[in-house]
Amino acid sequence: MKLHLGCGLKKKSGWINVDIEKDVKPDVIHDLNKYPWPFKNNSVDEIYMSNVLEHLHDLYKVKDELYRISKHGCLVKIIVPHHNSHVAFNHPGHFHYFNSCTISMLFEDRRKFEITKLELVPSRMGALFPKKYRELISCYLHEVLRYVDIEIKVLKK
Repeated sequence: MKLHLGCGLKKKSGWINVDIEKDVKPDVIHDLNKYPWPFKNNSVDEIYMSNVLEHLHDLYKVKDELYRISKHGCLVKIIVPHHNSHVAFNHPGHFHYFNSCTISMLFEDRRKFEITKLELVPSRMGALFPKKYRELISCYLHEVLRYVDIEIKVLKK
């Protein structure tokens, strides 16, 4: 099973599309701030969340639910706005702000999670700077980095 959590209008074919808004006609209507999520333990092969995590209240409960519903080897792909991007602060429904350290700390339990990709996606302006300096420069200039793109492999015995 593949889950697209917080699908909005951008539904993925071949996936179970989940959203709180019934108007977008998801396959499953569910508020991801309500636990447990309506999926069985160890039932999901792949999870995709784009611009969703920042809207959820308790990141530790989200992490626990991701782990609970995932099969061993499940790939979880998460895209969130970088904390110093206008995308992060424009929406009044954002509760959290992210950089590479935030994600590393959230999924730090190496017995349960392996971060297989952590990419800082630059803005057009940010692409002008050398990759190794972008995060440092983003401390002084807004809009150097737009998104944090993460892939996590769930590990179970």
